[in-house]
Amino acid sequence: MMDMSIVNTTERPALSIRSRVKMTEISQFIGQAIGEMMKESKDHGWRIAGPPFAYYHSWAADEIDVDCGFPVTQSIAGSGKVRPFTLPAVRAARTMHVGPYVELVKTYGLIEKWIRANGHEPADHCWENYINDPDEVPPEKLMTEILWPIK
Repeated sequence: MMDMSIVNTTERPALSIRSRVKMTEISQFIGQAIGEMMKESKDHGWRIAGPPFAYYHSWAADEIDVDCGFPVTQSIAGSGKVRPFTLPAVRAARTMHVGPYVELVKTYGLIEKWIRANGHEPADHCWENYINDPDEVPPEKLMTEILWPIK
């Protein structure tokens, strides 16, 4: 059984690339956005202050509205497709998914069930922090922190 808890997040400045993406293309978009963000941060000297994230504003069966980016040490104007973003201060359910990204949907089902079983209502948005790099660890050791705000 995975550990789940309620946490209070703090507001954090970030930079991101936002897009509406087909569900089948989300992994490709996240990989490309992270690569582009890394290049831009190196080119502009932006200081990354945490792991990359995907912030899901909304999702439907075929399309996701998502920001993908990095927290930074201070608010930055951005450049090109990279824009300022703020990771919000919220009360959220939190868990750590360990395993392949394709299995995240199972963890989302478990955390939603846990939220409701504990008397809360899940918000219509959530985000993932990618703790380690899929180029450096095998799929079964990938760590993805899920933060799902509660009402």
